[in-house]
Amino acid sequence: MTRFNHSDPYMRYVHYPLDISGEQSGNLMTLARYLARNSQTIESCGRFRSDIGDMLSLSLKPGEVTQALLVAPRKIAPSDSAAPDNTASMGTGTDTRAELVALALGPLAGITPDGYDQSNYWDGYCEAHFGIALWSAPYDWIQDRAWAKTDPGPYAAALRIVYLITYGIPINYMEIAIGQAYPYYRYDETVWQKLNQDLQVHESAVLNQSRHGQSAPSWPPPIRAREWHARYRSIWLGYGNLAHTLETSGIAHPDTIRGLSDEESSDLIATWGAMPQSYLQVLSIIGHDAGRLVNDIKMLIYADQLERINALGRLVASKWECKDGDPVPDRALFVGVNERGHYWFILKPPPAPMKRRDSAVFLLDGNTGRISQVAISVWEWLQAIVEQARQSIAAGNPNPTRRKNDSTP
Repeated sequence: MTRFNHSDPYMRYVHYPLDISGEQSGNLMTLARYLARNSQTIESCGRFRSDIGDMLSLSLKPGEVTQALLVAPRKIAPSDSAAPDNTASMGTGTDTRAELVALALGPLAGITPDGYDQSNYWDGYCEAHFGIALWSAPYDWIQDRAWAKTDPGPYAAALRIVYLITYGIPINYMEIAIGQAYPYYRYDETVWQKLNQDLQVHESAVLNQSRHGQSAPSWPPPIRAREWHARYRSIWLGYGNLAHTLETSGIAHPDTIRGLSDEESSDLIATWGAMPQSYLQVLSIIGHDAGRLVNDIKMLIYADQLERINALGRLVASKWECKDGDPVPDRALFVGVNERGHYWFILKPPPAPMKRRDSAVFLLDGNTGRISQVAISVWEWLQAIVEQARQSIAAGNPNPTRRKNDSTP
């Protein structure tokens, strides 16, 4: 059987350097050292939040961040008329106007806002002093809300900042954030040397703080380049042989293999945002139908089912987010669900200039709230589905799988 080269040179090994000035890089290092040196004080004040991804939702403006905020929040009675109107809900009776995230602590590190825009708008402040745009890849790497479940706290954010300055943003940063890839930033000696030149902080104590009773994620082991590419080379299904494989395996008749047109793909992107090239290739061949590949009474994977798939997936994700479930990133796109409550999702491509043509596929177990990586590529995921259908047909099961209203002989 023909094998296609799926080795993606952008996976696992590429880091995109920050395109920032020397002054902005110095500001980031100053902030990182401040976060590390004052991590316990920041934690004890009760205002630091790792689960806020949107800085624009913070009540305080950059010019309002002062050292007084490191004092524990004052307690207020539910009926206290002096409570600010924009008090958020971090718990009954707590004034939380001054919630803080990593980049919002810049003014406390001595990086003061200059001028009206920097004093009143977080996007202006972060871009001017750090060269980081809100919701960009570096921004998510430092303080995406997924870190609240995997590696929260100011010291962990400090490590990620120094890693970012030293190496750039890793292409698989979101997999790391959700605990599905090895966190190199935690164990890099150069990062620790730069951060702790005069701090002498013991690694294990730092990395286990600020979990608030949560257990650390079971980080996967690092994958060497040779192992990674070997696994990619083992994927035999690809754009060039998908239709032929479906036909010769008795899964689909040529008339029942129907993909999306270019216009339909454009409409899909307009609705759901950017998608990995590999997933768009799959949809261009079987986006509408693939004969007996799946029975959509038991499993949904087609393009016209994406709205339902994502509605179900996000509903389950939000349910588990309130409990002890694993974090589903905002950049996730659910691409499949089956009758057992298994929800598959991929990751949308990161913002330019980062390039990523493929995505790993992850499974959210709706029964446990746990996430696991089930495939390193969209093609490996689809290959498993094809194999299952082919084995079922070979076993003599009559029409074991088919889409409703399909007429495959």
